[in-house]
Amino acid sequence: RLHQILLNLIGNAIKFTDSGSVTVRVMPDPELPMPGAIRISVSDTGIGVPPDKLASIFESFTQAHVSTTRKYGGTGLGLTISKQIAELMNGRIWVESILGGGSTFHCCVRLTAQSGPKASQDVAPLNLEGVRILAVDDHATNRLILQETMAAFGAEVMAIASGREAIAEWQRAAASGRPYALLVLDCRMPEMDGFQVVEEIRRAGSPQCPTIVMMASDHWADDIARTYDMGLGGYLIKPIRRSDLLHTIGIALDRTKGIQPATGTAAAAQASHTESRALRILLADDSPDNQVLIRSYLKQTPNRLDIADNGAIALKLFKEGYYDLILMDVQMPVMDGYEATKAIRAWEREHDLPPTEVIALTALALKEEVLKTLDAGCNAHMTKPIKKHTLLEVLHVCKGRHIS
Repeated sequence: RLHQILLNLIGNAIKFTDSGSVTVRVMPDPELPMPGAIRISVSDTGIGVPPDKLASIFESFTQAHVSTTRKYGGTGLGLTISKQIAELMNGRIWVESILGGGSTFHCCVRLTAQSGPKASQDVAPLNLEGVRILAVDDHATNRLILQETMAAFGAEVMAIASGREAIAEWQRAAASGRPYALLVLDCRMPEMDGFQVVEEIRRAGSPQCPTIVMMASDHWADDIARTYDMGLGGYLIKPIRRSDLLHTIGIALDRTKGIQPATGTAAAAQASHTESRALRILLADDSPDNQVLIRSYLKQTPNRLDIADNGAIALKLFKEGYYDLILMDVQMPVMDGYEATKAIRAWEREHDLPPTEVIALTALALKEEVLKTLDAGCNAHMTKPIKKHTLLEVLHVCKGRHIS
């Protein structure tokens, strides 16, 4: 029942939010201080609700305006059902909103408090006591998650919102004799991205260069390659899970001997590479050399590889079979990678299929080229020539995404 409420509230928030963010907060109910009484708040930066509609949107078949139904769809029953479920759980739902300024839906319910022992932790304990960490991300929610997660394991965490501020803080800490042992950097920030921050720190030539972990989101395939090329301590793919964050930090600090990770952490991380199931991969590339190269990279792995010489053949194979991942060269005869990807996405929508991971293979890393691949429906892109370790890491990430 709680799952259905969350699904409705979060789904609405995402649907009515074109830009900005959706935030879910769970806390003890401040108006009912007793075990099992919780409040869930779902906030968005979307279109908002007019003041005269705040009460009626919980009624059957009601949306704020008929134009809302035309643009966003929906029956209007989701909030009504959520309200009824909350009341059955001795709770209630209400909304606070500013037209054009977003909404916050609150839901209070009373649950039975757990009386048995707590569930065992899914993460091996990691001692970060006294480790000074600089976390850099332009998104406030990401900074909060990083700060709370690492501080819970004893780390001294400073959260910074921009690359230039990060450099200034790193210089200040180094000059004071209390340098940071670890930098956790978002690689895609305005004005100065994470990779530029690394270059600036290294350019300073300080003997106290910290261990660096890079966080990637969109364009993640090429970002993984850059972390290897720059010799960084590790990388993380957003959204970041606590277990992944702690594993990566432990391994990265172990490499530079800052601290020793918990016993078995490195082994567990390594095992995850080999224990995941095999992937079915489709390579669409008209170059025989590239075909041979990718096949050789995958020879010692359990993954299955099919090859298409152009986009039209790739589309045919896709319709006839099932693939976990498609490596799509964008420049091919007959049908190029852009058109093939668009056709694949159309087929998925038509047959109500979940989107397949498609990674564009491009000769250039130009911003315009990257945007064109994303507009066509690709999830990410990799720049040729493809390196073996980069491809294998990308496959590992894809396995994790598929399993989760």
